[in-house]
Amino acid sequence: MVEDLTTLSDNANKIVSTRYLLPWERNWKDVCQRVARCVSAGLVLYDTPLEEIHSFEQQLYQALLQRDFIFNSPTLFNAGRGVSGALLYPPAPSFIDLNGYRMVLESMNDKNMLSACFVIPVENSIKGIYKSLSDAAIISKLSGGVGFDFSKLSHQGRPLDSGVGVASGPLSFMEIFDTSAKAVMQGGKRRSAQMGVLRVDHPDIINFIAAKSKGDDSLSFFNISVMITDEFMQAVKEGTGFQLKDPVTHQPLQMIDARGLWENIVHYAWKSGDPGLLFFEHINRDRFVAGEYIDATNPCGEVPLYSYQSCNL
Repeated sequence: MVEDLTTLSDNANKIVSTRYLLPWERNWKDVCQRVARCVSAGLVLYDTPLEEIHSFEQQLYQALLQRDFIFNSPTLFNAGRGVSGALLYPPAPSFIDLNGYRMVLESMNDKNMLSACFVIPVENSIKGIYKSLSDAAIISKLSGGVGFDFSKLSHQGRPLDSGVGVASGPLSFMEIFDTSAKAVMQGGKRRSAQMGVLRVDHPDIINFIAAKSKGDDSLSFFNISVMITDEFMQAVKEGTGFQLKDPVTHQPLQMIDARGLWENIVHYAWKSGDPGLLFFEHINRDRFVAGEYIDATNPCGEVPLYSYQSCNL
């Protein structure tokens, strides 16, 4: 007997009804129609002939309906918000004309965020930090996941440029980001997802790698990853010292035992599942834009520590 792939299981229907249906939708077919219609409408921006848009929409609808292809959750949650039901679910014949597709695009509101993965820079200033926090809250509200590189932030105890007081360090601000994520559930549908990254040569790296091993709910809305450099891995391999640097001036601050730091990373990853690893030179080796570097990922982009096996000690 051939399975009817357009019919969902009871569990799948429960998930669809609680997470993916907009208030006026009845079932998975409505979700597929809405998403296929809204994504296809984008083709009018490229002067695509109407017949090709119709063909693409029908193929996309069937692929979604039979789960041959599924978009990320934000697309399923958000596509079509603000669009009239008459444009999304018209009576037979179901296709609309070019003007109808344009109306679909023009009537989408600011909640039509279809991307799931974001990285937000965190600059070393109160204004920059809280701008990043605000942007992250909006992205989380619309169901996106956010990654942050906190490596530019002054290390704990560094004198402030104002001459008054000292810096509290990246971890203190990560706790603020974590508290915000607790308050802003992703679109009311799921927990916020965040990735915090710190370079291995940051002076606060030792506290960072132990941050999620306290046995409480510290940074519970974060995955954390260490941004590893080739220089560090070479020092681990050779059993030599490794230089920590001031994140503002990039001047040397402290020499530590590279292999000891590596063993601490391994220990805390075993103890709590964090940190993961990112490899700076490797992920930027094939970049084609001069002067631009990947320095963080969203929560999907880290490498579990146990998968890294190229360091033979």
